[in-house]
Amino acid sequence: MSADSIRQIFRLQQERVKVYAKFDKGYTSYLTSQPRDFVTYRQLVNDVTQEFNKISRQIRAAETELTKSGQSDIALLVRNLQEEEKRKLELTARSHIAKQEAADAGESWEESDVIAQLTSELRRVVEKINECLDEIKYEAEDLLVNDDE
Repeated sequence: MSADSIRQIFRLQQERVKVYAKFDKGYTSYLTSQPRDFVTYRQLVNDVTQEFNKISRQIRAAETELTKSGQSDIALLVRNLQEEEKRKLELTARSHIAKQEAADAGESWEESDVIAQLTSELRRVVEKINECLDEIKYEAEDLLVNDDE
């Protein structure tokens, strides 16, 4: 069961990446359209929020299964992954707001210190997420190999 939980976490993480791509594409479309269609953007935010919540619930359930099966070290790594993903979502939302404010003020994103700082923080968080995923793979390697045999 532990191997299944780990596989599910990686599958869900791939879904999460796709939701972020959808979110960023929709946001860019909203920001560059004239006039801006806020109703459509609000629906996008609602949709991706529901998708992120669903993914998070499923990952938390897998984390619980790992804990129950005695894999508390891996479960802790999964919890760390979830915390970093939460941070990434918060930074993404702040970045969207900052870009909106810059666009409304007629400023270039490249000239905004706030956007540069948020972009840098986002990069660091994505690196941490990748490190968490690598650690989970490393810690779960024996489970996955033994399950395949």
